Amino acid sequence: RKRKWGDGAGKGEKGQGKGKKKQKGHEKGSGKGSKGPRRRASGPLPRRAIVVSSTTPPMCPKATREALELLNSVLEEQQASTKEASTAAVQDANGAATASAGALLETELQELRGEGTQAPRVSFYCEVTRGIAILSCPGPDSGTDSADGAKLPTPSQLVAQVFAGRRAHGGHDRAIRYLVRMWPMDVVCLPHPKNFKAAVAETIPRAFEGAKKGDTWYLAFKSRAMNTITRENALEAFKEVLVPLGLDLSVCDADYMIQVEVNPVMCGFSVLSGAAAASQEAPLHLVDSGDEGAVDDEDSDDEEEDCQEDE
Repeated sequence: RKRKWGDGAGKGEKGQGKGKKKQKGHEKGSGKGSKGPRRRASGPLPRRAIVVSSTTPPMCPKATREALELLNSVLEEQQASTKEASTAAVQDANGAATASAGALLETELQELRGEGTQAPRVSFYCEVTRGIAILSCPGPDSGTDSADGAKLPTPSQLVAQVFAGRRAHGGHDRAIRYLVRMWPMDVVCLPHPKNFKAAVAETIPRAFEGAKKGDTWYLAFKSRAMNTITRENALEAFKEVLVPLGLDLSVCDADYMIQVEVNPVMCGFSVLSGAAAASQEAPLHLVDSGDEGAVDDEDSDDEEEDCQEDE
């Protein structure tokens, strides 16, 4: 009996030891499941940006890669067309373009050798939260010539061309698996009220130069892990500029949409026409499949809630 009792006690102690090992293994597994830290910001704060989201937080790097491929392809096409137009402009009246062809050949050789100015591209900036990344867009202050920088499309124009291309081709040229949404930010500043008000006062009058008296506007505000600028602060800042211009706030079929993004890294906003904002509300995979109407009911419910909040 003692021997049996001793064997049982030994087995019990051994079982307790196994239990502790399982606990250690569980702790180790939880460490692996954290997927590591987010990708931090690289370089100074961009003046223009595009915020992208992914299907799930771990798929953010793949979604970022898909967004960069789409945006850079649109940017390269526009730069190629601009280059062809400038080449045609320098041709002689007789049609002889020997000198321009030689200059073009020399420029291409310099690009192949890595010499001269490189073509501006959209690049990754940081992952501000899990599943949300910021892409830096080239502009007049991104290291390019002032003349070339002024000709570069804004983030709003790039995103609009991406959606137009997806609707035209039906997503057959490049499949989208991880990218969900893209929010263009034509103006970027630090996420503090003083910087935000200064950016609004400087850029919003130019953005509404073509607006007529009596036109309406609406605010789409998103804040991620940052409360230095609230929705009320943003509305107050925009009203100070737009009310003197004769523009009214409306939540039903507004003529203009102001998109605002606030996060721990930056604060950005852009002004879109009502039609452009509506065309970019659907996720990209629904645009490819032609099921954009699937989100209409949810968006209408959100607008009704926003309308009640504003009232």
